[in-house]
Amino acid sequence: MKNKKLQFFTILLLTFAGAHVVNAADNDGNGVEDSSDAFPLDSTKSLAPRLSNISDGKVLDAEKNNQVKRQSRPKSKRSAFSNSGSESDPPVLNGVEIDKVSIDVSAGPQTVTFTLDVSDESVIDWIFSCICLTGPSGKFIPLRSTDADGVFTYGFSSSDPSGTYRIGTIWLYDTVGNLKVYDQSEIELLTGPSFVYLLGLGEEATNLTLTSESGVKSVAKNSELNYSLTVENLASIPSGQLSFELKSTNVRVNAVSQAGSPACSISSISYNSTVSCVLSGVDANTSKVLNLTLAPGIFGTASFNASIVADIPDITYLNNYVSV
Repeated sequence: MKNKKLQFFTILLLTFAGAHVVNAADNDGNGVEDSSDAFPLDSTKSLAPRLSNISDGKVLDAEKNNQVKRQSRPKSKRSAFSNSGSESDPPVLNGVEIDKVSIDVSAGPQTVTFTLDVSDESVIDWIFSCICLTGPSGKFIPLRSTDADGVFTYGFSSSDPSGTYRIGTIWLYDTVGNLKVYDQSEIELLTGPSFVYLLGLGEEATNLTLTSESGVKSVAKNSELNYSLTVENLASIPSGQLSFELKSTNVRVNAVSQAGSPACSISSISYNSTVSCVLSGVDANTSKVLNLTLAPGIFGTASFNASIVADIPDITYLNNYVSV
């Protein structure tokens, strides 16, 4: 009997000695988290793998800190189920807030903070959730949350390539094991920018703002409503050609007009419209009015999200979006 126990113990040691542990997001086993990897669909399979690529012990220390954080963080007040319960709905992404969208590193490194607004019947597992950026050269950049409140950060410096860093996907796990992956098209439906732009050294930038009419408008069924948006260029240089995009819910966009004959593509399914226009530019320190002809849908509330960007980068981008 003693020999059998000893033999089993020896096999167990050999099994662990020969184990190959890879990074949670490195599914192709090449030692690098990149766009060729697919995150595990079963969150329980991703619990083991945080100990690879350890060169200085920082990964291991971070994992220990995450475990302490995970054990101590309070349960959500919204929770109606225990972690062993039957709740099966994945987390819902309500919005993404970015504290700065245009980044200027000429005076030193800058940190960008991404905050996710997420709802779930259980508790979000921020340790395994991820924001995945795609850099201007196609580089895959996975961001892990820095706390238990859906906050992610990324530091930019002069060594980073300038250009657009777009949110490609957002992976949301809850502590029950449910997973929802939001792709770029779904993220872009949310209010506000879904990218950041790293300015090149001495790169020229404009400063556009998009504003809507104030107040709530009521309109009768089977009638049209004229609604205006104002595009203002606060920069000391002309904006150049502009791109305008709009997505509506329960209100159909019949026409878009602006001085300069905009070229627009409008597609509508029922009373939900997608609009894409090429507009003439706005001179320095001037503004133009964009007129929308709208047709309301069924009884209830109608809404739309709109944005305006120039061919050259904007100084903030945060003022280029409106939700009505």
